[in-house]
Amino acid sequence: MNIGIVVSVLKNAGPINVVRAQLSSMCLPEVSFYVFCLSDDIDEEIKLELSKNRVEVIQIKGSILRPIDKITLLKKEVFKRNICILHSHGVTADFFCTFLPSALKKISTAHNRMLEDYIPQFGIFKAMLLFIIHRLCYFRFDMVISCSKSVGFILSKYSIPNVIIPNGIDFNKYHPLSEKDKNVLRLKLGIAVSGKVYFYSGSFNKRKNILSLLDKLVISDDDIFILAGGGHLFNECVEKYRNDDRYVFLGQLKSCKEYYQISDVCVSASLSEGLPLALIEAYCSGARLLVSSIPSHVELFELAKGVNIRLFDLDAPSICYEDFFYSSEKNVVENQIAFFSAQRMSEKYYKLYQELI
Repeated sequence: MNIGIVVSVLKNAGPINVVRAQLSSMCLPEVSFYVFCLSDDIDEEIKLELSKNRVEVIQIKGSILRPIDKITLLKKEVFKRNICILHSHGVTADFFCTFLPSALKKISTAHNRMLEDYIPQFGIFKAMLLFIIHRLCYFRFDMVISCSKSVGFILSKYSIPNVIIPNGIDFNKYHPLSEKDKNVLRLKLGIAVSGKVYFYSGSFNKRKNILSLLDKLVISDDDIFILAGGGHLFNECVEKYRNDDRYVFLGQLKSCKEYYQISDVCVSASLSEGLPLALIEAYCSGARLLVSSIPSHVELFELAKGVNIRLFDLDAPSICYEDFFYSSEKNVVENQIAFFSAQRMSEKYYKLYQELI
């Protein structure tokens, strides 16, 4: 069984990390995976990681502004490798896969709630146009996968049939540290504080509501707030807090694993999410979560049965960490974390692939 994964970029980002987790836990002799990347934005470390799992990465060269040429090349590379199932992630990948022959079995994983994601990023007019195009694309697929119930609800609302396979992560990579190891890692990273370590990982944009998060999050003089990521609001945030040593802006990181492991609390005031992989990675690395009460975060709260997660209202005048119940009992935490296993996610995808061929 030869399966092609189509992505627009290959770098440290939520949907790509879902792909990485799936491929690392689905190393089966009867399955060969190929990743088709529609741009030259390819992280060489991720490419090497995939190659160790017997996954070939193929760059589809050419400008995205010349879609016919790119579709022709994608088609050529797909048929050259006898692909039987094409699995795309993201609106750009979905668009290009739509134009490949219907003889190919095609599935897409939806990672966002469509208009909720598009409007803050593109404005109402472009968002509506993108929504219409993406919705039409979905109808050309044999199957659409929702990464969460909250995404599935939106797709069903717009009459797009879908099945739900929640995101999962690699527990060999994301796991808690002992207090001793956590303190050693903090010193290695140059973080020596007596208070709490807060951490944010994600884009600096309107949908992530980063300006509101910085304005409203109440931290003490002994705390530190570390932020990783980039985006069009990054410089504005850095400038606003440049004279406050409690705020540390790291920019883009290839991996946030060590910062998840040394953090006390990971925070998000996002306005919309699919099923946020960064928060799952942080949670499974031992951090507590302080997050906005949007549908996907509520779903995350329910999946974890509320263990070590607290929700806040986006309309609240401030976001305060108050000592909520924190379970350090290994069996309690592990029972909740088990749901987010990449192995569990991959088994569901494998079953779906078998049903399609």
